[in-house]
Amino acid sequence: MKDQGQRCRPAVEALEERLLLTTTRLIIDFTPDTTVRNKYVGFHRRNFADAFRGHTVADAPFLDFDGNGVIDTRRDPAIAAALITGRVMFYFARFLPLGVSVRGVDVLRQTQRGAAELRNGLHSPRLQVFVMYVGGFINDPSTVGESFQAAVGFNNEDYARVYADAIVLFFQQHLGPGMRPIDFANFVASTVAHEFGHMLGLGHPIPDFHDHTNVMDSSGDGQNDSFPDRFYPADLVQGNVAGTSPGVQNPTQELFLSFLGQPNENDITSDLISHGKTASAAATRAARARDELFAAWERMEWDAAGANPLV
Repeated sequence: MKDQGQRCRPAVEALEERLLLTTTRLIIDFTPDTTVRNKYVGFHRRNFADAFRGHTVADAPFLDFDGNGVIDTRRDPAIAAALITGRVMFYFARFLPLGVSVRGVDVLRQTQRGAAELRNGLHSPRLQVFVMYVGGFINDPSTVGESFQAAVGFNNEDYARVYADAIVLFFQQHLGPGMRPIDFANFVASTVAHEFGHMLGLGHPIPDFHDHTNVMDSSGDGQNDSFPDRFYPADLVQGNVAGTSPGVQNPTQELFLSFLGQPNENDITSDLISHGKTASAAATRAARARDELFAAWERMEWDAAGANPLV
């Protein structure tokens, strides 16, 4: 997925499009909707609260959010969801004056809220909505999040997934017993922000797994990471060519332009919406983010195999 292309578009028109102020909603849906066609291979739908089910403080102390020594599927996930939403809001704090809001919905119930929000956004020329479903897992247990990366200069108004069950497993298998509930919440929030970043046109830095302070780096774990305000090499979707190719990007600059209202591209089909915003010719490109976990030994395995974690 590494090719480069040129988009033919008059410069004045592109500037006018980018300067049209848009309201943006980043929706974190903790009960993945059943009315949206799944497009992530091997996905097993489970609610965020299901990630707490069957665990005790002996095997998953980082899930005891109320500190009462018992892990339940109501109070603990509700506290966790509030912390995650607040932390994601922190990642995007500098953009809130641009009409950006972060909302956590359907924490302990199913109202199909994410799908309704996304439908409203796709119908509106001045409202853009990006939905993150938090919960479940895929057949590859090392995948903790997936999204479709927008081309540079475009937004992918769509939904993505963060796999809470896989993150619980990662904490159990790879992190020490000293992990706290706030560490788990921060990790989930970092993954949510990372996947939102892809839908807003941000790519993985080059090289990846080298800067844990950059939320778009796959080594980011929620401990003091953020969207940098500097230019660096990154794997980007560019022009009408499928896949990613090396480019240069400043995440803060790109996010500012995204929230001002860049053109939309998506592959939402008639199961969600039959009219409204028109997908661009670029369409969406699969860019699995954080597709493997962050342990150094796994990174060395990829290097030895010559594998590209973007598939």
